[in-house]
Amino acid sequence: MTLLDPLDAVRSAMARHFLDAETRGEIPLTALICVEARLSVEEARELFMEDVAPALRSNLGSPAGTWSGWQEEWLQRRLAETKRRRLRGPGFLRRIRSWANGRMGSGEEGLWQAVAACMELLVESRSAAQQQQLAQDLHTLGCHFFGSAPATLASLDAADRVRLEGLYPAPFTAALRSALLVDEERAAAARLEGLLSPPYS
Repeated sequence: MTLLDPLDAVRSAMARHFLDAETRGEIPLTALICVEARLSVEEARELFMEDVAPALRSNLGSPAGTWSGWQEEWLQRRLAETKRRRLRGPGFLRRIRSWANGRMGSGEEGLWQAVAACMELLVESRSAAQQQQLAQDLHTLGCHFFGSAPATLASLDAADRVRLEGLYPAPFTAALRSALLVDEERAAAARLEGLLSPPYS
C-alpha cells in the first residue's frame, strides 16, 4: 500500500465529506489530519474549497452518487486534473468561478466552518497525544450527534464519559453547529443528550 504524502492525505480526508453518505461525525478527524500536516486554517480552507470541492461536489447532486468510498488512485488523479483545468483559466475567471462556487455551495461552507472550528480547538491542545484524544472524543460525540453511530455509550468507561460530558454542549456544539442542516439541531441535541444521561445502556 502506497503511503500518501501529507497534502494528499489531507485532500483524501476532505474528499470523504463529498461522498453520498453521512460523514459529518468524521469532521474532527479531518481537522486532526490538517493540524498534523501543519496547515494553517487558511491553507486548509484553500485545499478544501479550491482543490477538493470543485472536483467532487457533483457527486452530492447525483442520484447514483458514490457513497462507499473513493478509490485512492482515481481520487488523486481527479483532484489533479480539476486543479490543472482551474489553473489554466484566466485569473479573473478563476476568481469569478470561485465566488460562484462559494455562493452556491452553502453546505460546503458549513462543512468547512466546522473543520476550521475543530482545527482551532485542536491547536489549543498542548501535545500531539492530547490533540488525538480530543479529535477522537469529538468524533465519538459527532457520530452520535449526526446519527451515524449505534445509540449507546455503554462501552465507555467512567473517564471516557467525564471527558465527553466536559465537551458537551460547549465546545462541541459551537464547533459542529455549522455542519447541521436546517431544523436538524433540536433532534441532534436530544439524541446526544439522551446518550450522555445515565443510565448508559
